[in-house]
Amino acid sequence: LSFLDALIARVQTDFGTDACRTYMTGFSNGAMMTNSFVAVHADKVAAIAPVSGGWITAYGGSEAELTPALPVPVWTWRGSNETFVTGVGKNARSRTQQDQEQLAFWVEHNNAVLTSTVTETLNYGVPRTYITKLHDGDARVWFTEVQGTGHLYQPGAADLIWPRLFSQIVEQ
Repeated sequence: LSFLDALIARVQTDFGTDACRTYMTGFSNGAMMTNSFVAVHADKVAAIAPVSGGWITAYGGSEAELTPALPVPVWTWRGSNETFVTGVGKNARSRTQQDQEQLAFWVEHNNAVLTSTVTETLNYGVPRTYITKLHDGDARVWFTEVQGTGHLYQPGAADLIWPRLFSQIVEQ
């Protein structure tokens, strides 16, 4: 977390950006790191988009460790075939369970409620169905499940995250 904090500070200094124009995304453990970073440094980024990443409970962590000071716009992505289990014993959690815990945390933290579900077929090499649930509140929470994909950087995520979420956030 300290490295990411220093990296963001350097980029903001070198390029004259500030927190209201700094965004974070990551895949798998990078998505878990994105959630962990914003839990401590919510004032350093404008929005996050974790893609196919485990939740803090995956390896025995507690949501009590997550204490973002501010509401944070979040767009979480997962593949419908991400059904494997991480952790062992009482800490074992399926990816589906982790994603539902992640969604519930951000919905509650952002004081959000489900406002719509959008189903669309998009073609990023192969036509796939994307089901996105949008929750509005103090900050938006989006949750997209890409049908027929597993644990991978979800097709189209980068192409959609910027125009639909990150570019829409101009102030905090």
